[in-house]
Amino acid sequence: MDKRSTAYADPQFSSGWRNTIKEGCACFGVAPEPHCFELFSVHASLLLQWNRKVNLTAIRDPFEIAVKHFIDSAALLPHIEPYTRVLDIGTGAGFPAIPVKICSPGLDMVCMDASRKKISFVKEAIRQCRLDGIKAVHARTEELAKDNNLSNSFDVVTSRAFSSLDQFVEQAAPFLAPNGTILAMKGKRTDLEEERSHLNRPYRMEVFDYPLPFIHDERCIIKVRPSDDSS
Repeated sequence: MDKRSTAYADPQFSSGWRNTIKEGCACFGVAPEPHCFELFSVHASLLLQWNRKVNLTAIRDPFEIAVKHFIDSAALLPHIEPYTRVLDIGTGAGFPAIPVKICSPGLDMVCMDASRKKISFVKEAIRQCRLDGIKAVHARTEELAKDNNLSNSFDVVTSRAFSSLDQFVEQAAPFLAPNGTILAMKGKRTDLEEERSHLNRPYRMEVFDYPLPFIHDERCIIKVRPSDDSS
């Protein structure tokens, strides 16, 4: 892949904005390659362009886009091994899927959403950023789970777009490969035992807390794996 992009990058997303992402990523021990920041700028520029006609995000301020979309997505990277297969459910405008893929190009990534307009945007962002090994699918999880090429085949299933953990886990479970992991991105820490009590099957769960750099909003990643006796 030619890592140089010829797509338009809004001046709002130039060096100062990119340095914000660089500093924020460093808080997670993540150091994107230099070319990644140009691709982040392309993605962000397209986001604002499309958002004028399609409701992709309520976040429009460049600084908040950097922190709440790109840096927050980067928080996943320490939890995903390179060269694994990843499904992002409810990808919306491509978060966390596209920033994660940009930083870890060896991933085999599928991002899906039930909104055709949002998937159209994600496909355009993938094209403009010249990313290989990632595709966007317009579907609901119950439909996608019937695809033999996708069921039981992902090392990691992730999402930022879910209302309850138990519903997300049940949607994600059919896609997990043996020893696969669900990574649920949520707000501040929840009661883990209460969350566990709502699940239909036994799972091992861990919570990783982190503050979003610069704004100190509390976030957490809940790592969910089937228990050995969950079959």
